[in-house]
Amino acid sequence: MVNIVLLAFGRESDYRRTIISVFSFWTWYSGKSEDIKYLLYTDKPQYFHEYFKEISIEYYTLTTAKLEAMLGGSNFFLRMKIAVIDETFQQYPNNKLIFIDSDTFFISDPLQWIKGLSIGISYMHVCEYKLEEGLTFAAPKEKGLFIKWLENRNFIINKKEKNFDRHNSSWNSGVIGLTKESATFLTDVYIITDEIYKFNSWHISEQLAFTFVLQTVSEIKASDQYVFHYWYSKDIIDGHISNILENDFLELPLSRKLNIIKKFTKEVNFKLKSIEAFNLNKFVEGYSNAWIAIKSMPLNKRSIADSRKYLKDICYHTFRFVKSKIQ
Repeated sequence: MVNIVLLAFGRESDYRRTIISVFSFWTWYSGKSEDIKYLLYTDKPQYFHEYFKEISIEYYTLTTAKLEAMLGGSNFFLRMKIAVIDETFQQYPNNKLIFIDSDTFFISDPLQWIKGLSIGISYMHVCEYKLEEGLTFAAPKEKGLFIKWLENRNFIINKKEKNFDRHNSSWNSGVIGLTKESATFLTDVYIITDEIYKFNSWHISEQLAFTFVLQTVSEIKASDQYVFHYWYSKDIIDGHISNILENDFLELPLSRKLNIIKKFTKEVNFKLKSIEAFNLNKFVEGYSNAWIAIKSMPLNKRSIADSRKYLKDICYHTFRFVKSKIQ
């Protein structure tokens, strides 16, 4: 059995993203439904009831007292991610676990990925950068102070001292896949998260902690071929989500809902792939992905309006392509 865990609280935008994320799993997954257990930690379970009436979800209500306990005296809300993973392992100690952020959706069948989750293997979303090359959100001086602090500090992981330096990588924690053996090391993740956040109050404190711990006790593998994490383009994706959920979505049969979500995930995935290819002057690949994205677009006024910028981008890159041939 595999538990898929989500956390959604505080904002309607998070609730709506979560709805799309859950439906996207079921539109792509080809395995047995009885092998999957979805758990949703939220402060408003009633918001989701009408959306998930045909899908099995276990709700865990986040009361004010529970939220405070998860924060452990900190004001770092991403610490709650560790807490819901910890609580899920306490509830289901023998199950594998996949945590996914609300700003995600599936883009391919995760069956083989789920089967690959085994002892000695952990998953995060994608390896983003080495510390000396990344951390671009921080000022150079702040980054330098952190690396100096890190390189002169030993952490305890799996009851052994471990040191990290500027050459270590940071993995994105929008997805975290763990086996039951990993539950043993969550205390280490808590401690390292709190230490990093106390030092610099960075929003990636738990991400660095998971990276350091999981690379020490396991091999980390990427999951971006299965899950799209749109943390950098929430505003754009939120427009698409509104287009989906505001068009009598609730009244549709489940099969129709899943079909809509599948087209949406294809459209957005191939849109971004095409723009990336165009920017690298890979025009054949760009047009190939753009054609798939355009075919996946629903034919309504709202969708066309939302895609106007994308169509302008294609025209811009087409002009660049023609200009390069003329020259």
